[in-house]
Amino acid sequence: MCIKAAVLPAFTLDDFDTKNIGMTVSPLGRTVKQLSGIEAAHRQLYYSIILCSKGTISISVDQLQIELQAGNALCIGSGSVSSMSLSAQASGWLIQFSPDFILLPFFEKLDRAYSCFAQNSYCLHTLSKQEMVNWQFYCHQMQREYLDNGSMAVSVLRSYLNILLEMINRNTDQARSIRKVTEKDRKLNVFEQLVEEKFSSQKLPSQYAAEMFVSVNYLNRICQETKGQSSGEIIRKRISLEAERLLCHTGKTVSEIAHELGFESLSYFVTFFKKQKGLSPEQYRKQNT
Repeated sequence: MCIKAAVLPAFTLDDFDTKNIGMTVSPLGRTVKQLSGIEAAHRQLYYSIILCSKGTISISVDQLQIELQAGNALCIGSGSVSSMSLSAQASGWLIQFSPDFILLPFFEKLDRAYSCFAQNSYCLHTLSKQEMVNWQFYCHQMQREYLDNGSMAVSVLRSYLNILLEMINRNTDQARSIRKVTEKDRKLNVFEQLVEEKFSSQKLPSQYAAEMFVSVNYLNRICQETKGQSSGEIIRKRISLEAERLLCHTGKTVSEIAHELGFESLSYFVTFFKKQKGLSPEQYRKQNT
């Protein structure tokens, strides 16, 4: 069930990270009680890992509802719209961090090194009993380091987080072996970042290709080889995702949403959205509220 607000609030890591080190770790129940607004739909501009150790945790990621049970770990990528509610007996851990907190090779992206963190997406994992014991241990150790904030605390926290991420990657079907970052990888990283920044104002592959000093054919080729989609499909899916978020989580009119997403006319937006989702914006909103 989508809950509408006048505007879609956004949280950055600064709303959580009082120590200003680029990450936080805390018991989940305490976090939800202390931070007003996290139970309502909001855009999270950071990466997060949610571990359920007891009870159930209901989480909405964009238009999907996910029920976490004890032994589940959920990874949510930056840019996603999420909300959370806990059962009375629920407990667990919430880890939040910025992409800069993880040290990666030059031009490598977090969602490529760790496929569980695709931007604007999520990944659910079921842990074994032994894995759950290990996760609980690392979360407790991370919290201790975070609260003590002693010498080398950031390095220790980064090491613990890397261990958890590698454990997730090992159990992810999409996990891949480390490979050398190629020029095509770098170009794709630039393209995806540009789309994230400019999808409401630039909707044509030729606009991005010109900004990247490559041909449209070359841009399409690297997108097909690495993502299995054309550059145009990637752009359209990002626009459609934002439209879905605004329809579900805000009270803005369809006309206001069309304007916010840079469409020249309401009819053009309606035609675009219906082609992407098979429903008009109003029909989609009714089905998801």
